[in-house]
Amino acid sequence: MPLIEQIDACLEPGANRAPSRAAAQIDLIMHLERAAAQARVRQMDRDRRHKELLNTVATLWPFAVGVILAFFAPALRDLAVLWQPWGMWIAFPFVVLAGRPELHLSNQMSIQLQHLLVYAQFPLEGLIARWAVKSCVSVQRVAGQLCFLHFLGAVDLWLLSGVLNQLSFH
Repeated sequence: MPLIEQIDACLEPGANRAPSRAAAQIDLIMHLERAAAQARVRQMDRDRRHKELLNTVATLWPFAVGVILAFFAPALRDLAVLWQPWGMWIAFPFVVLAGRPELHLSNQMSIQLQHLLVYAQFPLEGLIARWAVKSCVSVQRVAGQLCFLHFLGAVDLWLLSGVLNQLSFH
């Protein structure tokens, strides 16, 4: 017998009010309260999972900004080329590193890797920044991580360029 029909049968004016009938009514009320509590728990669990998903998506903003910057990367590269070599060393250190002879890549492979890195650098940096700062993804921390990453790339290029050899006293 469906639950609604059971409730209607219990509430009929001429229904038998025997003690066993009262126990059945109490069982029915307990069943309804248990079902309502389970529904509330399921709803709270759904709300919690939805909130966790939104928080996870919200922490992906460095990657999203990186993807947006990837669309403008060729124009940024053209601007950075105007201030050779430092402009490219600071803005696109990984592109310059991909063209270094120390990697022992063929000329064609080096050019292809450089073109790929022009577009992939900013999204990769966004993922690295998100991973590095994990839960506290504030603009200041992400900017600091990315500036440090570019600084390390520029220092690497500076060391590879042989400037230290030119400055040393023989």
